[in-house]
This record gives sequence, structure tokens and C-alpha cells, in this order.
Amino acid sequence: MANKFLDQFIRHNVYIQRLGASNGNEFSVYLKQADRVIRDVLSEAGEVSSQRLMNRIIKELRTQLSPIYSEYGAVLTSALEELSVSEAEWTQKALRLGVSAPIALPASAQVIAAALARPMQFGNTAVILKDLLKGFTDNEITKVQGIVRSGFFEGQTTSQVVQRIRGTRAANFNDGILATTQRSARLIAKTSTNHFATVAKDMTYQANEDVLDGVEWSATLDSRTSSVCQIRDGQVYPVDSGPRPPAHPGCRSTVTPVVKPEFSLFRGNETRASVGADGGGTSQAGNYYNWLRTQPAGFQNEVLGDTKGKLFRNAGLDSKEFRQLVSNNFDEPLTLAQIRLKEPEVFERAGL
Repeated sequence: MANKFLDQFIRHNVYIQRLGASNGNEFSVYLKQADRVIRDVLSEAGEVSSQRLMNRIIKELRTQLSPIYSEYGAVLTSALEELSVSEAEWTQKALRLGVSAPIALPASAQVIAAALARPMQFGNTAVILKDLLKGFTDNEITKVQGIVRSGFFEGQTTSQVVQRIRGTRAANFNDGILATTQRSARLIAKTSTNHFATVAKDMTYQANEDVLDGVEWSATLDSRTSSVCQIRDGQVYPVDSGPRPPAHPGCRSTVTPVVKPEFSLFRGNETRASVGADGGGTSQAGNYYNWLRTQPAGFQNEVLGDTKGKLFRNAGLDSKEFRQLVSNNFDEPLTLAQIRLKEPEVFERAGL
């Protein structure tokens, strides 16, 4: 029987993923402004005939581009703050469906402050939103300046430099530096949207920890699910500690509440919803590897790689044992070399 209580959290995460994509698409307006500034600055300068002129152009580009990218950062931050407040309110209402106790709502100011102050995982760095946006502005402008600088020393014309920045019409302008800027902005928006939504849920869970046993990591079930999210899927962490999404840039995982039995309005053999924002399912009873066992061998290899795929099928391990094999304490993924050092005999059993 479907668990309507957990089903609403899974389905709501689809909305969060779509909202993150929408927040990223908003950057296109600012990218057009940046494109116009770059063309105007370079066309007004004409051919760059001296290093002095090159330096003046580089300085002017930063002066004019900085407020454009900074404005997008401010708009995104404001939208995320609003999201965190509405997400806490939604979580309170959602908890009421499955909990036979009063549900508290954390103060909006506290939720916003926590989302702004709590670092999110972005690549190998844990960073707060303010610093992430500042780094984005600095990095993307530096890339444009670098093309202008290298173009001067390589003797390129102004039109060639502009083309390297904007891309070519033949490639639908996807081969220029500005295309990578767009992709970076989208990734930041998706990741930070998940972060603010997660913090809002987390604050609401903590305000009601007396009725919860913990929170469960819920990953999207498809071939794009990261190794760390595969491993964490189905893991239950304390309400006030443990890892939280996003685990990496573009992370699509969420956390769902685990209600104490004495407060739960749902009983019996209930499964979690299985619906994803882009056609993939979201974890059901068990974990990612239980679901993966229902998929063809070719798909398993696509997800895990050929060697891990063979270990998965041929080493005689159940899903829990495999997850323990490929992870450090069910949390961080191990490399093949680390796995071989940890348990060399499983490679022999798998015929590797």
C-alpha cells in the first residue's frame, strides 16, 4: 500500500528540482546583458594594438560585468529566501498528515539565517551561498578577461576575440565562454535551490524532533545518480546531525522524515513513492542498490562501471553488503583500489 505521507515528500521534491532549473534559466536575461557589454566594449576599442589598451579593456569589462552578475546573485538569493520560508510552512503542513501530534513551525528569520549560513557541498568545497556567488562572478569575468589577454598576445582580431567569447552561430553559440557561464549559473541555481529547501525541511524536522526517529536520505533512481547518493539512499540519520543534500553540485536527493511509531498515522507494509522529475523513480523500500538489481546488466554497468558492475552481480553480495563494500561506513564512495585493498577476495569470487 502506498504511503501517502511519504509520497507527498517525494513528489514535492520534483517541484523543487523543477524550480531549481527555472531559477537557473532566469540567468539568461543577465547573460544577454553581459553579451551586449562585451560586444560594445570591444567594438568601441577597435583593434587592440597595445598592451596598455588591452589592460584598459580588461578593466572596463570587469567594471561593467560585475554589477550584472551581482544583480543576478541578489535576485537569486531573494528568491531562495522566499523559498525557504514557504518550504518550512509546506513541511509543517505535510508532517501533519502523518503525525498524531501538534507540529511546530520554526521562525522564518531563523530558517533564512540558517540557509544563508550553512555551507553547501559544491565540488570539493563546502561554501555558503554568498561566497559561491562571489566566486562565480569573479571566475566568469576572469575567463572573459583571459580570452582578451590571450587574443592580444596571439595577434587575434577583435572579431576573433568576440567569437571566442560568444561562440559561433553554427554551433548555436554553445562553443563560447558565455555558454559555460550559463551552465555554471544553472548548476549553482539548482544546487542552492536544493540546499535552501533542505535547510527549511531540516529546521522544521528539528523543531519537531520529539516525534521523529530521524531523517532518511532519498535519492533519484536513474543512471545519473551519483555514487555518494547511491550509497546514502535509504540511510537514516539523526534529526540534528549527519549529512544532508546537496551532496554535490546538481544533487537531486532529498530527506524524508522517519516518524516514531507511537506518533505515526500509517501502519503496515507501506512503500515509498517512485516518481522522478525526469523519468527516474525515487527510492522505495530498501535502497538504490535494491532497485538497481531489477535493471539489466548493461544498465548496471553504465551506472557502476564494468568492474563494479561485475562485483555487484557476481561476488555473491546482497545489496547491503555491496553498499558496505563500495563505501566508507555507508557514507562516502571508495575507489576500486581502496575496495581491492579492503576486501581482495570479492574480486576473486567475481572472477576479476
